Order: sequence, then C-alpha cells, then structure tokens
Amino acid sequence: MSANHARRHRSGQAEVAYLADRPPRRIARLLEIRDCLAARAAEYAAHDIAGAGELLRSLADVQALIKTEAPAIHEQRWVAWVRHDAELAHTGRAGHPACGLCMAAQVEVRAA
Repeated sequence: MSANHARRHRSGQAEVAYLADRPPRRIARLLEIRDCLAARAAEYAAHDIAGAGELLRSLADVQALIKTEAPAIHEQRWVAWVRHDAELAHTGRAGHPACGLCMAAQVEVRAA
C-alpha cells in the first residue's frame, strides 16, 4: 500500500497517513447526517410530533447509502447505532438529557 499523504514535522520526520484508513468526506458527512436524523427521529417519536415516520424513512435511506458505499463502515458501526438509538428512545413525560425538546421544556418550567 502506498502513502497518499505525508506530513512533515518540525523534527524533520514525516508522518505517513493512509487515506484509505479514513472514511471519505461523503461517507463522513453521511455518518453525521445519520446521527442527526436518529436524534431527531427519537425526539419526534417521544413527543408524538408529526413527521417521525418520515424521519425514520430518511434515516433508513441514509443507512442504506452508507451500506452501499461503505459496507465495512456500515457493518463496523451497526451495533453501536442500534445501542445509541435505543438509548435515545424515551417518553415525553420521562425526559431525556439528549433530547432538545425535553431540555427546552425544563428551561421553560424553570423560567416560569
């Protein structure tokens, strides 16, 4: 395997980075979008907001794109996604520290 990029340090030594070891920009962006969609879908579902189903379909579409374009990354992250998405699930009454809607409701209650 050849080096795609080498950085020169002040010491004069070069650090070799293999671009193949990092996800391409498109995949990195899809991973960010996937995480954002998962969080919004959990919020919408917990608070019975219309559009939760659309968010879940979009989430499935993004995951399918990741699986098509980067199957190894998809397989590597699948279990973590399932665990994280399960942690995001909550009810609107119970509240959740990662839910923007729950946190906004707590701020409103404190301000009143």
